[in-house]
Order: sequence, then C-alpha cells, then structure tokens
Amino acid sequence: MKILALDIGAGTTDILLYDSDKTIENCIKLVVPSASPVQAARVAEVTAQGKDLFVEGFTIGGGSFSRALQRHLQAGLRVYMIELAAYTVRNSLQDVAARGIRIVEAPPSDFDGVTLLADELDLEPLRKMLE
Repeated sequence: MKILALDIGAGTTDILLYDSDKTIENCIKLVVPSASPVQAARVAEVTAQGKDLFVEGFTIGGGSFSRALQRHLQAGLRVYMIELAAYTVRNSLQDVAARGIRIVEAPPSDFDGVTLLADELDLEPLRKMLE
C-alpha cells in the first residue's frame, strides 16, 4: 500500500510517500517551501515592478503572503482578490477590504497588472517527480 502524506506548515511542506513494501527509512521524503513564502516572494517581485496585482485561486495559509500583500498596498499599488483567495488575509472579508484589498469576481476591465494563483499545493510537479 502507498500513502502520500503532506504536512503543510508556515515555512515548509513536508511530504512522505509511504510504501508498505519498504522500510520507512527507504520511503521518499521531501521538504519544500510552503505556498505562503513562495507567494510572498512573487508579490515582492510584482511590487518591485510597480504593477497592480490580481489574486485568484484558493485560501492558503496567510503569514508571509499576507504581509507581502500589505507591503504591496503600502507601496501605493492595488491588490484585487477573489473572495475565496481573500480569506487568506483574514476570516472577515470586511477586515480584508478595510486593509485596502478590493474583493472582486474578476480583474477590472482595464487591469494591466500581474495575476497570481493562490494554491496551497501544486500536485502536478509532485506527481511528475514521483513517477
């Protein structure tokens, strides 16, 4: 039997592919950066480019990602998020809007910024690697 176990933390995602035919020491183990710091780095790049940001996707662990979004806003740039992704920042959408983030269903028609996909885990590269 094979079991894929994931532990998604604030800084890293720990991955174990358990295989009952092997000793635990011989099972595949990985430690990769979690989504929040990866997304935070992407936001910092967009901030450095001086572009507005549209975030779609899902709710992820906020932490460094939320702080990067706040720095983006403090730089005088706009942040648009779909509702589901906006819960990354706070559980209250009123709190999210009070921070200056615009909650939208799609980017404005005149949007000329960068779109990011918020997702806690991208399984496709993991699947390819484990094959």
